[in-house]
Amino acid sequence: MPAIPRSHVALALLAALPACGFEADYAGGTYACSDGVCPEGLSCGPDRVCRAPLADDAAPDAPDAALDAPDAAAPPDAAPALACGDPGDFARGAPRVFTGDTTGALDHVASLCGGLVHSSVDHVYRATAQAGDALDVAIGGDPDGRAYAVLLCDAPPATPACLGDATARPGDPLALTGLPAGDVYVVVDSAAVALSGPYTLTVHLRAP
Repeated sequence: MPAIPRSHVALALLAALPACGFEADYAGGTYACSDGVCPEGLSCGPDRVCRAPLADDAAPDAPDAALDAPDAAAPPDAAPALACGDPGDFARGAPRVFTGDTTGALDHVASLCGGLVHSSVDHVYRATAQAGDALDVAIGGDPDGRAYAVLLCDAPPATPACLGDATARPGDPLALTGLPAGDVYVVVDSAAVALSGPYTLTVHLRAP
């Protein structure tokens, strides 16, 4: 049998070997691209560094819920208790009309007025007078309902005297003049014990 040349043997061995390939994984690395060329899947940035391109569908930053939330509505101011310590306030200079109902109220003031102690349940209003001011008071409602003004809003058993020793009653308003400077209280009350019900009070603290 004739001898086979060595070159033919080498070629046969190479043909029998499996084909070789090269696959590169550039994930997680940093590569310079001074020539502007990057491995496949990366792009050359302005700083000449190869990076993976940003995904087009990347989720935007979530809005700050605390900033985007609408302002919580401020709670409304609580209604005054219409007592000496928390009266319904009215301003000097313009007439003011209040509508109310003393049903379920307490006896905050028991003023001695016109020879009678007014110790029914009541509502209290307040304004600040300047020296020499005038105060007009009118009331509507129950025929036995009264309104008067005092400088001291003292609770029973005290019986502070009312200004002018007079009251306003339905159809018969009260006019006071020459008030001292400071707080003046207008009280919706009655000499008829336990009288209560709806009323309309008109007050006007003004310069004389």
